[in-house]
Amino acid sequence: MGESAMKHEEDVGTPIKFDFQVTTKGESLGSQGTIMLGFEWPYEASNGKWLLYPTDILVKGRRNWFCEPPGHVINHLNLSLNIHQLNHSSIPTRKKRELEAASKSELPITLAVSKKAKSEVLLSCSEGTSHCIWFECPLKDIGAVTDVTVRARVWNSTFIEDFHDFDRVKVTGQATLFLRTNISTINMKNDTVWYTVNIDSELSEEQPAELELWLVLTAIAAGLLLLGIIVLLLWKCNFFKRTRYYRIMPKYHAIRIRQEERYQPAGGFLPRKHKKQWVTNWQETGRYY
Repeated sequence: MGESAMKHEEDVGTPIKFDFQVTTKGESLGSQGTIMLGFEWPYEASNGKWLLYPTDILVKGRRNWFCEPPGHVINHLNLSLNIHQLNHSSIPTRKKRELEAASKSELPITLAVSKKAKSEVLLSCSEGTSHCIWFECPLKDIGAVTDVTVRARVWNSTFIEDFHDFDRVKVTGQATLFLRTNISTINMKNDTVWYTVNIDSELSEEQPAELELWLVLTAIAAGLLLLGIIVLLLWKCNFFKRTRYYRIMPKYHAIRIRQEERYQPAGGFLPRKHKKQWVTNWQETGRYY
C-alpha cells in the first residue's frame, strides 16, 4: 500500500515502542549546556520504501512533553494517531537503563515469535541496506531519571512485498546521548547504543505429521489381508491353473479303409491289380568303354 492510502496509524502496520532511560547525577547544567538524545533512524529501505514510521516521541522527566524535532520527521504523513496508543499502555517495549546495551539473550520486538528463523536479512545504514535520518531531542529540565519513549509503526506492505522470501528481517538503528555546549571546559563522553527490530514471517512452518507405529502396522496388516482375499478369489476362478498342451491341440484318429472302398476321383473304384505273367531278361554281350 502506498502513502496515499494511509489515513490512520493503524493502516501502516504493527506498532512498536522503544523506551530509553537516562540517569543523571549531580546538578543541572542550566544554561551552560543541553543533554541531547539523537537517533539514527532507519526510515526507508534502499529502494525508497518505508521501513519504520515514527509517530511520536514522549519525554517523561520533571514534566511530560512530546519532542518535535525539526524537519517534520515525526509523523511525516500527518496520520491520525490513536489516543489509546499515546498512553503507551498496550505496546511491547524495550528499556535501556542508563543507555546500557541490552543483553543478547533479551528478545527484541517481533511480529511473530512462534517460528524459528532460518533465513534472515539485515537492514542497516552502516551496511548500506537501509537509509537513515538523524533527529535529536533536547532533554531540558530533566530530573535524576528521565524516560524517553519512541513510538513507531512497522510498514507492513514493504516487508510483505520485498522481503517475503526471508523468515526474518532485522532492522537496526542507534541512539546516542551527548552534550551540546559552547563551553569547552564542560565535557561528557558520548554514549551510543544499538536497537534492533526483528520482523518475522507470520507464515508458520508446517511440520510433517508423525505417524504412530500401531497405525503403520495396522495399515500393513490390512494390505496383506486384502491381497490374500484377492489371491483366494482368483484361485477359486481357476486363474492360476496351467492349461495343458494336449488339451488345446487338435485330435486325429486313424481308421483303416479297405482297398475296394477307396475312392477314385476319375473312374470310380480302382480295379484290382494283377501280376504280369511275363518276365523280361537283359543280357549284356559286350562292354563299351
